[in-house]
Amino acid sequence: MLVSTQSFDRVYKCLISAGCEVVKAENGESAIIQAQHGTFHMAVLVSTGTTMDMAETALNLRDISASMQIVVIADDQLPEAELIACACPNTVALTADRLAAHLQKVFPPGARMIAYGQRKKKKTMRGGSSNA
Repeated sequence: MLVSTQSFDRVYKCLISAGCEVVKAENGESAIIQAQHGTFHMAVLVSTGTTMDMAETALNLRDISASMQIVVIADDQLPEAELIACACPNTVALTADRLAAHLQKVFPPGARMIAYGQRKKKKTMRGGSSNA
């Protein structure tokens, strides 16, 4: 899951190049909702918006899934991102330039699984439809 309030093409292209299936969330709140209804191997936080900061988003995602790795991309505020990573298990702080190397370690070449945003089908809600 790629969480960003802005267009962050460099990170998106890096994820696609690594063979990841990318599901975008426009802000922290949207990321939490998607994580509650799907299975994700990793969440990459670039910018989470005004309703929820990165620390709050990371901690809420961790509460939903202890096994999901969280990557906080913070080119301008790496020390703050490192504090978030220390407070939240299975979380790393990286610059966008270091993301590709990290993905190679986590998902080695030749692994042909969908390694990033595999989603479960949503059940249809009463009186409505699902858009999985």
